[in-house]
Amino acid sequence: MEAPLAIYEALVHANAPVDAARNAAEKLERDMTQALAIRQDLQRLEARVESGFSLVDERFALVDQRLDALQKEMDSGFAAVRKEFAAVRKETDPGFSAVRKEMDSGFSAVRKEMDTGLSAVRKEMDASFSSVRREMDAGFSAIHKEMDSRFALVGERFVSFENRILIKLGALMVALFTIAIGVLALTG
Repeated sequence: MEAPLAIYEALVHANAPVDAARNAAEKLERDMTQALAIRQDLQRLEARVESGFSLVDERFALVDQRLDALQKEMDSGFAAVRKEFAAVRKETDPGFSAVRKEMDSGFSAVRKEMDTGLSAVRKEMDASFSSVRREMDAGFSAIHKEMDSRFALVGERFVSFENRILIKLGALMVALFTIAIGVLALTG
């Protein structure tokens, strides 16, 4: 460390007592190694912050992939339901025609029963789809809350680190000011 040695030599040259000059130089060296952030400290912080943002980006990419996969699953599920409905219609249409031809008088009762059954199926399906929507909304809400809390945590850590740097800089300024006053007092 050149700065403490230079301070020591300047104090001795200014006729300060050797012990006082050594104590001032040692205090400066101790403060410089403990209170100052050096380039490597800042580079490590930058790497950690970049790593954190990379993790956040990866999480977003995973969420996007999951949403795409869920969309594909839902699309294929809806397509299968449509096919099943089409098959049911194909199967029931000839039966209805036969019923019409054979039982004109009883058809209105059968129609009412079928309407009731289809209504129940529709209600069931609506309830199922509503349930799926609620589950998806809850899942997205949980992901959103988790991401918000992680961003808040990163922000808090950054502010905390920034505060620690400011405190260390303040302590260094006080130490340097104290040394400067001591040098002025010794030389004056």
